[in-house]
Amino acid sequence: MNGLRRQWLLVFGAALAPLLLGEFGVRLFSKYGVVTPEILRQINLAYVPSVFSSYEFERGPKEINAGPDWGNVKWRINARGYRGPDFSIPKPPGAFRILCYGGSSTFDMGQPEGKDWPRRIERFLQEHRHPAAEVINAGVPGHAAYDAVGRLFAEGHYFEPDVALFYGAWNDLKRFDSGESLLRELRPYADMDPRLYYQGSFDRSLCEISQLYVRLRHRYYNARLGTGLEGRLRTAPLTETLHPAALVQYRASLAAFVDIARNAGATPVLMTEARLVTSHAPESARGRIVYGFQPFTHAALCQAFEKADEIVREVAAWKQVVLIDASPLNGQAALFKDHVHLTDAGSQALAEIAGEALLNILAAGKGNQ
Repeated sequence: MNGLRRQWLLVFGAALAPLLLGEFGVRLFSKYGVVTPEILRQINLAYVPSVFSSYEFERGPKEINAGPDWGNVKWRINARGYRGPDFSIPKPPGAFRILCYGGSSTFDMGQPEGKDWPRRIERFLQEHRHPAAEVINAGVPGHAAYDAVGRLFAEGHYFEPDVALFYGAWNDLKRFDSGESLLRELRPYADMDPRLYYQGSFDRSLCEISQLYVRLRHRYYNARLGTGLEGRLRTAPLTETLHPAALVQYRASLAAFVDIARNAGATPVLMTEARLVTSHAPESARGRIVYGFQPFTHAALCQAFEKADEIVREVAAWKQVVLIDASPLNGQAALFKDHVHLTDAGSQALAEIAGEALLNILAAGKGNQ
């Protein structure tokens, strides 16, 4: 019996030793230090469910390290759940407030805090004799035009915007192959990122006890959720076909955004989305386009962007609103990190294009146009 007990102890010790060594190694050599899902949630973009959009940022204030994919830049989420500094409600007397809606290309993922293109617009306007200009970055990665509609309707109007601007097509064209209506296709955001939230009391206890478990857990969920900066990569073959119903929905979303902005007393502004994607893009540029985040071949993706531009221009003409054309930036490799996300030079170039157009609005005076 004693011999059998010793054998079991040896087996147990042999199994436990690598785990203890691994735990010791992680705690001693990891450059990230002690982490848990709770700690990770405080330093990462965390999303919460929303009735009027796909999801929202968890409110801050908190500073976020964007990670190596975005050059380890810092972002700040303020107390109201928007990127950038805090802003007041009611709006300060004399302020000229601009709300910039869109997805990650509006959030401007690759730029450090204070250098995203909406904030650069603010500085541009202030440097051009408009010191009361205030620009709020309302971009949320993954959001489409219909999200901007819901957010402006459900909250943005409380901020008393003088201008409500929408910039984005990439997230909308991800469903340009779908004939389903939004009502039937979209589902509530209920799957809280398990990398940032505990999955029960037992999981919480293990995370608090073992840093090795935390690292293995994180790798497991990375693999299960799929890699990529915009979520799970598609596995279905790329298609050549755009569905007319999806184009109609994009048009309806833009028109609704314009109407809601006007009802809120703001001047609506629509922008075409600048992109690296062009029909003449060289292979070096195509290598930066992650096709797995959307359903189309390169040729069809170019067509989808062209259709989106056409719809933006059509709605702007129909509704008689300011249109800002960012197409002069299209295809300039030095301005883009990937398909739509900007480099420092790209962010500055876009801010100058938009800033010049907004100067005209300021010159014309505040009010519903």
